[in-house]
Amino acid sequence: MKTHDAETATPDSLTPTSRLRHLLSRITEPLILFPGLAVLLLGALWMATISLARVEHTNADAAATLSTRELTDTYEAQVVRAMREIDRTLKLVVYAHRPGEAEAVLSRLSAENLLLPTFLFTVHIADADGRIEASTAPAPPDRIPDTATIDLLRTQDILVISPPAPETGGDDSTLTFARRLSGPDNRFEGIVTISVTASYFVSGYDPAKFGQAGFIGLLGTDGIFRAARSGETITAGGTTDYRPLTGDEEFELTPVSSMINPWDGIKRFTAARKLYEFPLVVVAGLSEAEQLSPAAAKARTYIARSSIASVALIALLTLLGYLSWQLQQSRQRAAREQVAHAKRIEYMAQHDILTGLPNRAFFSHMLTKLLALAKRYHRPLAVLFLDLDHFKLINDTLGHDAGDALLKEVARRLQESVRESDIVARLAGDE
Repeated sequence: MKTHDAETATPDSLTPTSRLRHLLSRITEPLILFPGLAVLLLGALWMATISLARVEHTNADAAATLSTRELTDTYEAQVVRAMREIDRTLKLVVYAHRPGEAEAVLSRLSAENLLLPTFLFTVHIADADGRIEASTAPAPPDRIPDTATIDLLRTQDILVISPPAPETGGDDSTLTFARRLSGPDNRFEGIVTISVTASYFVSGYDPAKFGQAGFIGLLGTDGIFRAARSGETITAGGTTDYRPLTGDEEFELTPVSSMINPWDGIKRFTAARKLYEFPLVVVAGLSEAEQLSPAAAKARTYIARSSIASVALIALLTLLGYLSWQLQQSRQRAAREQVAHAKRIEYMAQHDILTGLPNRAFFSHMLTKLLALAKRYHRPLAVLFLDLDHFKLINDTLGHDAGDALLKEVARRLQESVRESDIVARLAGDE
């Protein structure tokens, strides 16, 4: 009865300890344990995978930001050094200039190696009307074509950087830097210019550092690119607003930001810095796709490995779960067989093998129990003792098989003639 009660009890009717034991027994069942374990392990595996992928992306992002800032600083230093050399040469020519001695001035400065290399730079001295008086070029033009620069320097003594002009018969562009020539009474007497190809200012582009889609550019504060390079492509003359690139603090290095560059539509880690001494802004950028590509490749590797590990883990846990389920089923069958065997032994010990009726021992036990109940509750109890007459004669004449059949039939009829609560037992022989 106790075993039956425990099996039929519901979780709500159990004590806390029994309820906990019941819950633990349910959890440890193979059909619950191994799927739950698979969910936990797969969850931990993929959380670690996602975390590693995020770490790789974060590290790559930080490295690209740092590289962009360093490249911007390096490019700024290169441009500032070149611009100072150009402006120093312009000021030197202005200082050495004497009316009517333009050719002599350039010859003297060239002889003393005070001019910039002539294979890169060209120096012109022009009068107030733009006619070229002296030049380091083998075949200089007759006049300065940029009349806007002449008009500007008539009234101001500043460094003028003209927009890039296409080279005649070439793919490059030319940048011209100019300063005013003044007489003793500060009268405008002409200009001195230095010309150089735009590619000179982006020649420091290193594909090993910038990649094939990186960018460096020299942008004027008027929004015109004096020179720009991405990969092997060199351009000049493009336009964009420099203020979103440099931020609020014009003379401080702006934070590197990941943005789509408006001049070519490529997303880059971009930084820009306005030069303090010149109306120029240096811009440098690294392609986000190129910089994050190794991290993305590692993330794909992590995902592939985790996928393989997940399949292997699921297969392993499925196999273990199946084997555990088989073992559980085997144990349950053994337990059921043991219980059935015990019941058979108990039944055989308490019943007559021939008729299936309770035997003398079981009858005596039940009689004692029922007598006690009758005495306790003052109820009557009837006991009827039957003995088959002439049964020995049947055995002797018809044989024992006939006698056994008779006993079975008598037992059946007696059981059918009494109530289910009544007990019919075989004490011995025909009694």
